Amino acid sequence: MKIIRCLDGKGNSVYASQQPDGAALKIAGNIFDSFHATHEKVEVKKLLAPVQPVSIICIGLNYRKHAAETGAEFPEVPVVFFKGISAFRFSPPIRVHLVFIRG
Repeated sequence: MKIIRCLDGKGNSVYASQQPDGAALKIAGNIFDSFHATHEKVEVKKLLAPVQPVSIICIGLNYRKHAAETGAEFPEVPVVFFKGISAFRFSPPIRVHLVFIRG
């Protein structure tokens, strides 16, 4: 099943199952737990990012060149830091690698 997140004909953000013929069927339930595709067709007005993040966890490798430019020492381990959602823009389209960790 190919899951998409989109704006429907009423301007609502919904999850849908994209069908082989290009049609989209609304998804009921929680896509991170239990869900199913309904028989309700969705008019896809605009594709959206796969999820709506509330914060962004970044893992920086601090490239050697950047460290040298700033006069900083190259770290032995990657730096972990947070960015607010406003730091991320979905236009123009970019590729995003999402990792979900269930604990």
